[in-house]
Order: sequence, then C-alpha cells, then structure tokens
Amino acid sequence: MKSARYDVGMMRQDFDYWSALMAATECKQTLANKGIALHVTVDETEVSASVERIGKPYLTPWLDPKKNDFTPENYFWLIASRDGVPLIVGGGRLDVVGSNAAGHMFRAFSRGYGEGVVTGVSPEISSQLSGRICYLGDLFSKSGEGLGAPHRRLYLGVANYIASQHFGADYTYSFMRMRDVTRGSADLNGLDRRIYNPVRWGRVPEGRNESEVIVFREARHDIGYFDSLMQELAPHVPVPKAVRDDHEQAAPA
Repeated sequence: MKSARYDVGMMRQDFDYWSALMAATECKQTLANKGIALHVTVDETEVSASVERIGKPYLTPWLDPKKNDFTPENYFWLIASRDGVPLIVGGGRLDVVGSNAAGHMFRAFSRGYGEGVVTGVSPEISSQLSGRICYLGDLFSKSGEGLGAPHRRLYLGVANYIASQHFGADYTYSFMRMRDVTRGSADLNGLDRRIYNPVRWGRVPEGRNESEVIVFREARHDIGYFDSLMQELAPHVPVPKAVRDDHEQAAPA
C-alpha cells in the first residue's frame, strides 16, 4: 500500500526537486521585480567581460575558465545584471573527489597558486566532505547599487539550486572569512556546517585570507534550505505534505 506521505504519486527526490525549483524561481522573480536579470554562462569571454565590467580585481584560479577544462557539467558562472550592467557575479565548480577531498584540495591549491602557497590541509576535510562536491566562490557585488545581503541571498538561492539539482552535489561548500561567518552570512545562505583551519598557508595569495573557514551543507539538508527560502519569499505557498512531514519528524522535541 502506498504511503500517505507520497499521496500525489511522487518519490522523495521529486519533492526535493520541486521545492528547490519553486524556491529558485521565487528568487529569480523577486530579483526580476527589482529590475535585475540572471544569466548563466560557461563562456570564457563572457566570464572575463563580467569580471572586468563589475570591477572585480581578481578571479581565483579555482573558477577561472582560462585555467581549467570546464564544461556545463562541472562549471557555471552566474551574472546578475540591470540593463546589461553586471551587479553581482560568482560561480561554481563540481569535483568528484571520492573519499580524498583533502588530497584534491591540496592539489587544487598547488596547481592554481603554485607550490608552497599551501603547505598542508586539514584531514577533517576528507572526514566531512566526499563524493560530488560543489564549490561556490568569487562572489562579488557592485558597490553603490544598494545591493545588500537580501539581494545576495536571492542570487545565492539560484546558485545553490544549480549546485543541488543540476550538479547533484553531495556537498555544497565555500571558503568564507571568519568575520563573515560570525556575522551570520554562512547560515543565512544555507551553509550551516564548518571546517575550521582547513588550510596551512605558506604564503597567502591575493584574494585569500588566513582566517578562512570552509562552510558547507550536506545534500540531505538542501530541502530545509530551499523551504526556508520559500517561507520567506512566498509564505502563502503551502509546503508539500511530504516535505512538511519530514521537517516535523526531524524537529527537536
């Protein structure tokens, strides 16, 4: 007999997909109502042009298409613009690391920044991250445009949707400076877990900071993140019963 929790004929992953899609659509539409359009690209020329036009002083090696063999299956660059002028940019990359995420990150740092820039990485990385991991980074918003945390939250709602549903990431993560973590930026954008002191720096390169923490979210918590976005943006839209039941069962007594 079919469970009442799936009384519309959907499986658990179907509810996850639709809840994520609804949240991302609301984020996109809310930005559109403010005159801000979103565009996803993997084109090297478009990426470079957006970075130059917005005044971003650097592009990290991890997300620079000139330094990586990217495809639409493992990379995206998301541009938020008004009247064709970039206001927020950032990107993501997918890596399949198995059980050796720490080794992958050490090699990525060495390849991107040169030998000796990073002298070691925490073994905690491999104990916390595995499988398909999506890195979100190089977030930059144009100053003087009134683009505060609420706009970036909407933008990141769409970026997280790509990581979760297009890439099928087991974990979504970023490097974030401690001051931003303590201000709540990670939690606000659904990255609720931490790996402290993930990197031992031999030399801190441009655009990095020695206080960086890895902030991340497991795929099994994606639905909670997208549901929170929906409740904020469209509280009148009911949460699917399967999703609501799961949250009620997971809630602490």
